[in-house]
Amino acid sequence: MKITACIIAKNETLNIERCLESLKNAADEIIVVDTGSTDDTVKIAKAYSARVFYYQWDDNFSNAKNYALDKATGDWIIFLDADEYLAIRTQKLLPQILRKIHSNRGYDGVQLRMVHTEGFNGKILGENPTIRIFRRNYIRFKGAIHESVLKNGKPLRLIFIDDEDIVIYHTGYQPSNFLNKFRRNLRLLEKQEKANHIGALTYYYLSSTHSNLGDCEQAIKYALLALKEPGFEKTVVAPKPYVILAKNMLTLEDKYTLEEVESYIDKALELYPDHPEIWRMKAIIRKKQNKIHEAISCYNKALQCNQNFNHKMQNDFPMCIEEVYHDLAHLSQADGKTPDAVEYYYDALKINKYNGNTLASLYDLIKDQKTEEILLFLNSIYNRDDEKDLAFLISCMNQLNTEAAMYYYNRYEKTFSQKANLLS
Repeated sequence: MKITACIIAKNETLNIERCLESLKNAADEIIVVDTGSTDDTVKIAKAYSARVFYYQWDDNFSNAKNYALDKATGDWIIFLDADEYLAIRTQKLLPQILRKIHSNRGYDGVQLRMVHTEGFNGKILGENPTIRIFRRNYIRFKGAIHESVLKNGKPLRLIFIDDEDIVIYHTGYQPSNFLNKFRRNLRLLEKQEKANHIGALTYYYLSSTHSNLGDCEQAIKYALLALKEPGFEKTVVAPKPYVILAKNMLTLEDKYTLEEVESYIDKALELYPDHPEIWRMKAIIRKKQNKIHEAISCYNKALQCNQNFNHKMQNDFPMCIEEVYHDLAHLSQADGKTPDAVEYYYDALKINKYNGNTLASLYDLIKDQKTEEILLFLNSIYNRDDEKDLAFLISCMNQLNTEAAMYYYNRYEKTFSQKANLLS
């Protein structure tokens, strides 16, 4: 049994080495199809002994990927984007899994978890099941963008690997390239729509892209069309149009009532009662209705559903968790439950400890405690011996004009600097 890894790339110097490094021990052969790089992408690929081919970009991801498949010689294909990579344990376990199922012709491919992060080692933004591993014979990509993987024009027969150790990481969601990606995607999707090449997910992707670009009316229009597509309810993104509808209708609050928005969310809860994003939207509606206890309950239900999520549908709730804890803290304050609010702000800081507004809100709740207790609490979140943590604390304490804490961290910073000078 032979495994081929395939990648299509253009100007991916910042990403491709990590991708190739994760594949070198998992694959017997690496194919890189370059679509016009002007940086060191090809040089890096060749350094990993990849077989490099060139393809003239034609605004069609499937065409480029199928060209890569034509060059592959393996029995199994691992197809990654340059900004994706296999987790360390996955690199070791994946070949073992493929060897076990190789003789079972009932499986055409493997579906596993993809986790989206904000850059390398950044915060988790979401996850979804994905098809990146499949047999080579008779399998092709279809669609100019958000392409499908098909065997003789039909969906693959898949084995789903629900294992925390088997995961692909996608690092491409970075604020610096969001808009350019969304605009490119919209151009290609509109080209598909104009040519009447409408797949099961075309309207959903149009809806999602318009939503990401802030065009609420178009996002709503295409979300409704997506829900009418035959078979859409069987896709991994089936709950997402309801989330898009609610989010964009709430933004257009002068046009849509809370009752209208809630009708879609209630329908979604009937169909997907364990999806955290749906419960979050329910909580937002309850918050807007000033139903504090119900909003808190819905937010906590969302957190519980996320913790127990079964990984078989797309879930972008992780990118909202910090905001959820903020809302829970504000609602708890409004309900007079200060200890709960403190705990929620603490949970938010565990996700993003460099959020100055969160720290200021937390400090406002604990400022009347004894100085020693406040410092002990802050030091449970921050490492005084970490230069970045210490600089952040000094800046925040100075802005908050908290004399005791300000004096403590400024004095510690001087001692820390003296020790560093001695060591150097």
